[in-house]
Amino acid sequence: MIPASRGYPLKSSVSRVLTRAGLAATVGLIAATAFAAPASAAPDDSDLSVRFEGTTIAALAPGKFSKLTIRNDGPGAGTGVKVTFDVSALDDGKIEFDLSPDCSTVGDEVTCAFDDSDIPPAGGETEVPIPIGRKASATPGPAGSIKATISSDTNDPNSGNNSQTVNVVVGTSGADVQVVAFDVYALDGAGDPTTDPVPLGGSSEVQGIIFNWGDMTAVGIKVVVTLPEFVTFGEVEPDCTYSADNRVATCTYDDVVLGFFQFLGVFWPVNVAADAPGPTALQGGSMVVSAIDVRSENIPEARALPKNMRRIAPDDVPDVDPSDNTDPFAVFVAGDLPVTGAQAGLYAMSGAGLLVLGVLIVLLARRRRNAPATTG
Repeated sequence: MIPASRGYPLKSSVSRVLTRAGLAATVGLIAATAFAAPASAAPDDSDLSVRFEGTTIAALAPGKFSKLTIRNDGPGAGTGVKVTFDVSALDDGKIEFDLSPDCSTVGDEVTCAFDDSDIPPAGGETEVPIPIGRKASATPGPAGSIKATISSDTNDPNSGNNSQTVNVVVGTSGADVQVVAFDVYALDGAGDPTTDPVPLGGSSEVQGIIFNWGDMTAVGIKVVVTLPEFVTFGEVEPDCTYSADNRVATCTYDDVVLGFFQFLGVFWPVNVAADAPGPTALQGGSMVVSAIDVRSENIPEARALPKNMRRIAPDDVPDVDPSDNTDPFAVFVAGDLPVTGAQAGLYAMSGAGLLVLGVLIVLLARRRRNAPATTG
């Protein structure tokens, strides 16, 4: 089975997940949509849907992790959940799509089974990174499509959202920034996220990871974080400006450099209002990232460039795959009064976090060795 996790990537449990799943670690999120089930659904029904994005690969990149999102609009919990990928329309001369040994392959269909505990509760989403490799001989252009279909042992009152077909493309050269934003839950005594809701009037953190799957370097990163209603930022970060209601932070990190297949972690302390509704999941949170500047790896780091040189701005070389530059999240709140505080800061992920997330690129390493080198 492919395990999934609605927790955070810095938790030791994800290390176990990575060890267990040759495919990849999984991360969780809640979409910014209504936290309600269809009125006609029976209590045991589970309205499951699937969303697939991030399937354009930079021209010289060996591959990337696209994002498959499983959503449960309830009202019940999904059991016996499987996702089947139909790759009959995929150009296997350009793309490698191999999910073994965690999934079974019969003909052109790859089926992945999930543990019941990995499926999100009603109103929740679980995100699964799916590796897509570019063969060394592949040139830019269309590379076919993949159809993802979700099924379960529970009755689904709305089967119209159970499948999605996405085009796979070998794109242009450039940075390919991707963001994964996590659900907000309460913190424990050590400041680590739990699976408990945040008490009313309490504090926690919005956390995320920013990747660059492109074949060019992102020089400077801009992040716009929007919080749900009843949630505000708990501290002022020097690289951020804030909206009047303290719910939107626009952060510009000019000195952050993300090279090919590099990533960093970010977090912002947040407060939940004492009069917030609860218990519920407050919807409307999102994290949007973009590269401030993009350059080839061998362009020198210089503040002043010769007259015959110029930096390549995002308008000139757009993000290779903008479909995965935005990620929604929700803030889970309880119906109690506050008991905990929050940690502060912005960090570049290191130590155990890097070791855990480093496994994400293991499957791509052998493809990268066979990929042509990037030249300026």
